[in-house]
Amino acid sequence: MGDTLHVEVRTWNLGTWVPVNTDLDLAPWLRSERPGETDQPHFLVFGFQELLSQPSAAILAATGKYEEIARGPFQVQRWAAHNQVESNAAANWLKILFNEVERSFPGPQQYIPVAVHRLVAIGIFVFARSDLLEDERKSKLASDWRLNRVRTGAVGGGLFGVYGNKGAVGASLELSNRNGRSSPGSISLCFATAHLQAHEGRLYFDRRNQDAAYFLQSLTLESEHSKDSRKPIDCDALWLFGDFNYRLRQNSGTTLLNSPARSEILRLIADNQIGQLLDKDELSHLLRRRSKSHDIFQMFGFREPEIRFPPTYKYMVQGQPSNSHNLPADLETVRRMFSEKRLPAYCDRILYSAKAKLRTPEVEGEKKVPEYSVAPISITPYDYLSVHNLQWSDHKPVFASFRVDVTGSKHETEVDRREQLSKQQHASIVLSRLSRLWQFGLFPVVVSTLSLYLVFKIWKLFS
Repeated sequence: MGDTLHVEVRTWNLGTWVPVNTDLDLAPWLRSERPGETDQPHFLVFGFQELLSQPSAAILAATGKYEEIARGPFQVQRWAAHNQVESNAAANWLKILFNEVERSFPGPQQYIPVAVHRLVAIGIFVFARSDLLEDERKSKLASDWRLNRVRTGAVGGGLFGVYGNKGAVGASLELSNRNGRSSPGSISLCFATAHLQAHEGRLYFDRRNQDAAYFLQSLTLESEHSKDSRKPIDCDALWLFGDFNYRLRQNSGTTLLNSPARSEILRLIADNQIGQLLDKDELSHLLRRRSKSHDIFQMFGFREPEIRFPPTYKYMVQGQPSNSHNLPADLETVRRMFSEKRLPAYCDRILYSAKAKLRTPEVEGEKKVPEYSVAPISITPYDYLSVHNLQWSDHKPVFASFRVDVTGSKHETEVDRREQLSKQQHASIVLSRLSRLWQFGLFPVVVSTLSLYLVFKIWKLFS
């Protein structure tokens, strides 16, 4: 149908594993099952964390080397994109993905990399079906949708609060309907992959929440073909995915407590008790609750497809794919499967959100009360799975497929969702930066510097 798009999103923390060659079999990760659909997805999106080792990433970042293929879709050439980046892990992964996509998604349409962007060891790769770029005046293969503009950007939040060992990388896609059958003449899709603060405990849980708020509010997506920029909240649909590092903790019903016993978690995994595991999951707790705290996941209206797989972290690393990590399994096998250094957790996730528009109805003689209108698009998730027989990393790759239907109208009075972000959320940016300064012992230095500066200004004023 002309008003429907199919999107597939994948995420994988590679654990700094760098392929020695580009001939890999990633078919288990690229398979998909969309009920009743036989056509090729319109977009394939890949997010990576720990794409390369920190020393290598630091050198590349210092020399200003990063990949951003096809900042505008008009510059894309199907194979020539491989020669536009330096020979490193990110470039190798572009080649690997290109080969695997060709093998896994055969059909009349080819796939073109329209956006590739890397921040230190975090990377995003977006492939678009070739008919989205066809000129309808010259080709009969043109899709009902046309990809008009691609924007990319990144924001760091790791070391000292700025370095990109933690952070987010994103891409936004603007599409128009060639036939004008959909109510909105154009829609915008945003994809952001993030790597949040690691470790267990309430302190790190709070830092993850602060990081998520900071990344989503600070990520700016730009294009060299346009002076205007975009934020994730400006898009009609948003996917947030990556290694969020949320952990398992005991749950009193409304409050998350201390970490559960390792033996208990391993037993639940062996018994395939996914529901009980998710009851202890920090992110599931955030997505379920309806509190007045206005956390960033509630503000953006994020949802997650139903999880039916075991924790994705932390596994023992093996050199080649095998079935030794297949679950469910007996307790002893599960014990050997997971590393003893960390408690198993659902670190790797895919969230989605369709932006709700606000309208102010005309009510004569009464105060106008804002109401939520229908979102211009609706998102239906299909399969949401992890792949357990790929064992190069201590994380398992995850993928999800979505159907995007254009349903609503944009011809209403819109209120920017920035107005919905509370002062508390804006303050979280400041808190996140201050917590980084405190973490690295720089808070006293900053305070002392500001104090000396203030004394100097007062002295200048009276001298």
